[in-house]
Amino acid sequence: MPVLERALRAWPQARIVLTSTQPWAKGLPTVLEALGPSLASRVLGYTYEDLTTRLQRGPRRHPLSNQDYWRLNKSDIVRLHAQWLRPAAWLAVDDDTILWTTDESRHHLVAVDGCKGLLDPAAQDRLLTVLTGQFGLGGGTADSQA
Repeated sequence: MPVLERALRAWPQARIVLTSTQPWAKGLPTVLEALGPSLASRVLGYTYEDLTTRLQRGPRRHPLSNQDYWRLNKSDIVRLHAQWLRPAAWLAVDDDTILWTTDESRHHLVAVDGCKGLLDPAAQDRLLTVLTGQFGLGGGTADSQA
């Protein structure tokens, strides 16, 4: 978390959508407390709640069912969420990279080792590269999400 917090300082408008199962399992307030005030203030929501309660899709404008959500892989969850909110810029940090498209991998994905995460210097470099590519040099827009 400290690595992400430091990296995002140059982009104060960047927001976070959590794809972790932790908000679902432990509750969003518990997760926000663990993130600390700096990162917690950036969180817009989390994909499980957004896609199963707020998303309006199809002719009947229904959100995903719980079963449909749990059948999706992480890249599909992020893709569906980005298609729904249509942020001007976005990125994903993920340790499961097999099902990301080439374009997403090139422009939006920060692939991390499942054990090292953002503590890996190569992942930190990639994070800054993708942040700059998506949000510009030390800037961003209010509707951007990380």
